[in-house]
Amino acid sequence: MAIIMSIKDIKREILKGWGRTSILRQSIRIINFMSHAKTQELRMITFPDIVKVTKSGDITSDLLATIAVLTSDKINVLESRALFHDDDGDEYEIQNIDIEKARENGGLPHPISGVIVEDFDQYIIPYFEASSHFIKENKSA
Repeated sequence: MAIIMSIKDIKREILKGWGRTSILRQSIRIINFMSHAKTQELRMITFPDIVKVTKSGDITSDLLATIAVLTSDKINVLESRALFHDDDGDEYEIQNIDIEKARENGGLPHPISGVIVEDFDQYIIPYFEASSHFIKENKSA
């Protein structure tokens, strides 16, 4: 269950847990970016967006740790999402639980045809969305 904190409290919590690390710096850059973005922009934040905002140059282990912090129940700033991009160029939102089941079962049913896609990982586009809590707190800040 997510803990409800103000954006200021979220920054303090990250500082407390991550001190003077790249995870702190990257988290603050992402939160500051999100604080100034339009609500529509907060509905799809991609890895390239995050790399650019954090100035990390690439997806690193520290960047993945930063995302883990920001998607955690305690911090609750980002929610992970995924799209399935098929061979026809169509995109379908896929629930995280469906991806987990696909990994267990060795394939993902195509959202429309139902045909099992065994190499589904190459068709998954991960992205992030601002949590509803963050959007609410950002509007009141």
